[in-house]
Amino acid sequence: MFGVIVETRRWLFDANCLRAAVSASHSRPLTTVDSDTRFFSATAGVRVARGLFVVAGGKRVSTDLDVTLTGPVTQSPHNANTNPRLWDPMVGADYRGRLNSGIAFDTLFRVGGFGVGTDINLSAESAIDSNFAGRFVLRAGYSILYYKLTVDDASVDAIHRPLISKQTLHGPEIGLGVRF
Repeated sequence: MFGVIVETRRWLFDANCLRAAVSASHSRPLTTVDSDTRFFSATAGVRVARGLFVVAGGKRVSTDLDVTLTGPVTQSPHNANTNPRLWDPMVGADYRGRLNSGIAFDTLFRVGGFGVGTDINLSAESAIDSNFAGRFVLRAGYSILYYKLTVDDASVDAIHRPLISKQTLHGPEIGLGVRF
């Protein structure tokens, strides 16, 4: 993951990228799921109150999804795969504040998709930034991302049919930054 945040007295710009390669399997029935998902989002916002920004922008969602299901009776595998690449419109809010001169925090919530790209796309994040060694910042927080995507033309055993993909990604984040 990487990101860039530019904040002025009136404007906010945020761009970031996240890659998640997630796999899972189950033994009864034998099922394997492999996904490699990449998100790139860019939003811009305007300050509407002290520390509160209203933001809008877009999120690029690219995923490679492969599913294999082997039935207990036939033992013949059924394979499904799809590789959608799409853009989601996003809207939300970002609150940025200061606890003291060396510690800042921000909390954001964004929603998107609306059936334009994904069916729904939600993200939330909270983080604390601590200044150390001059302009260097240590960032620690937690983020959650959920999306649901219906692909109308997924290939399932060489037959094109709808496939629904839902993913929830969440976890801690830590990073270093440079404040200008």
